[in-house]
Amino acid sequence: MEKSKFDRYPKLTMTGLILIGLVLVIFIFELSLRFISPIAVSNVGFVDTVNGKTYGWGFNPNALVRIEDPDTGKVTQDNVNNRGWRDQNRSLINKKNSFRILVLGDSLTFGFIVPRTGTFTQLLENKFLKRNLNVEVINISYSGWSTSQQLEALKLEGVLYKPDVVLVHFCINDLDENFRYEDPGKFGNRVPFYHQISKNNKLVRRTNARFVLEQKAITRKYLISKSEILKRLWLANLSFKHQTQPTYDISLNKINQIKHILDNKFPKQLARDLIKLNRTNFQASDIYKLLSKFNLSKNSISVVLRLLENRPFLKEIVAGVENKPDNFSDRRWLLYEAIIREMQNVCESIGCDLAISSDHGKGRYKWQKEWYITKDDDISRTNFFSINKNLGRIANKLGIGFVAAKRGSPRARNDSHINLEGNEVLADELFNFFMFKYKNRFKDLN
Repeated sequence: MEKSKFDRYPKLTMTGLILIGLVLVIFIFELSLRFISPIAVSNVGFVDTVNGKTYGWGFNPNALVRIEDPDTGKVTQDNVNNRGWRDQNRSLINKKNSFRILVLGDSLTFGFIVPRTGTFTQLLENKFLKRNLNVEVINISYSGWSTSQQLEALKLEGVLYKPDVVLVHFCINDLDENFRYEDPGKFGNRVPFYHQISKNNKLVRRTNARFVLEQKAITRKYLISKSEILKRLWLANLSFKHQTQPTYDISLNKINQIKHILDNKFPKQLARDLIKLNRTNFQASDIYKLLSKFNLSKNSISVVLRLLENRPFLKEIVAGVENKPDNFSDRRWLLYEAIIREMQNVCESIGCDLAISSDHGKGRYKWQKEWYITKDDDISRTNFFSINKNLGRIANKLGIGFVAAKRGSPRARNDSHINLEGNEVLADELFNFFMFKYKNRFKDLN
């Protein structure tokens, strides 16, 4: 009698059966996680999505967004709406005859570190509703967006809602992000278009030929986002790296910034010792031991320890940059003004107003001061707040509204984004602006 394959190859057959069983278990586990407990891995989005193909990155309708508080580590999840925006579902047709405020922005507007219910746009709408005012505040934004991308979103998506007012929330990053396409690396590939000012001083939209490289690229994070099991392994790995990373990080840029802040109170020998220490596998205790050798005040020690913390936003710090006034006639500001002017043209074509709100207020200055990114002196303050003066100049020139963030929105300790309290403060300030500017129109909304 002929032997079965199992009898002839018992080990091979058993191994095959085990592998098939293992694959089946993994498959069932994957499906179970997808239906019972799906999780997100990004708060930025991906290129291979409906909005990503149009704007460079974004989310598909109803996709999950992962938010992590940089101070507490608490993670929350919520869904984008049925058009891929971090907002509640909105009807393009204004059935309720609401007064519509459309807000464009980047990560500050998106709510990079807060739940969707804690974004200033949602809080602002709540303030109107509590007063029985029929006002919608529509959020169209993604983290990392340039003003150029915001203009594109206004033309392709924003006008569909027929807003009464368009509010553009300014962040200082906007000025450089409008030139992201010039980056020779991967970041330059990620924008499908960009804007330039032509020789005859007109705003021109150009296609970024390199975007096709980004579309063809299959990133590790994108592949991981397709599997609930891999997402959990990915996040566990990130958590492990975060928990095991050193508390302090030494670099020449940081040492130069410490020198700049402390000025003549900074011992030259300390700089040399820090450089030597950086060549070793140092621990936090080595930093404390080194500082104890010098007769430093408590404030000076605080400056050194803060600036040596291992934070991503400190790695590219440039000493003394706040002592240099911004050049408001350089190409960054000229392009920003040209884009805002084009937004104004779009708004006029659909019969709505335009306004700018600024993040460059007391809250950001306080955060930069606490991290010793900027000095707390007259020159630094003047240069910092000159940004708002220039935004006000642009607004006056174009005849549009401007909200200068005078109160100052609080930030997270370990991140420059506004926290829950900061979103509440900004919502208050914007509410006061709209109630004053449109009080006559709001009388008919009760």
